[in-house]
Amino acid sequence: MRYVILNEDGVVKTMFLESPPQHAVSAPDFVEPGYRLVDGEFIAPLIDIETMRKRAVTQVNNLYASIRKETPGVPYAEKQIEALEVIRMVERGENPNGISASEMMEAFPVLSASVGTEVDTLSDAAALILKRHKQASIFDNEIESIRLRAKKDIRSALSLADIEAAYHKAINALEALADNGG
Repeated sequence: MRYVILNEDGVVKTMFLESPPQHAVSAPDFVEPGYRLVDGEFIAPLIDIETMRKRAVTQVNNLYASIRKETPGVPYAEKQIEALEVIRMVERGENPNGISASEMMEAFPVLSASVGTEVDTLSDAAALILKRHKQASIFDNEIESIRLRAKKDIRSALSLADIEAAYHKAINALEALADNGG
């Protein structure tokens, strides 16, 4: 059973116990510190506009961070560096596909792992990695744009309803982008 300890300002502590401690009242599960007991009913605390703004921005930031961690196809730095070196070889008129397997493993140890598995040549591997990097950058820019626009809209909102609308617009846009995989 859930019990709460009250003072003149409202609920100060909640707990789950077998039997009520002294000066405790049973309460529904949703009751948290800050609720008040008025005429036998628990009343939610009023939320001021600045608290609502902070909560909305925090939740948008948290979802943004979660999506960024899950972004598929983002190559790690070494693979990207090697891909850029292959492109520079091509720009210098060299043929990266003409080197032996041992030379390829020595010069491009990370990128060469894609040759024969994802693609047929070192040049194709470099192109694939750079394409993935570009797609990931576009995705990152899109979610960052949504996040920054949401923060601006939330901070400039004049009412709780406007804050909630800006928050839901951002959350829906971020979730849609994440669902589509960027």
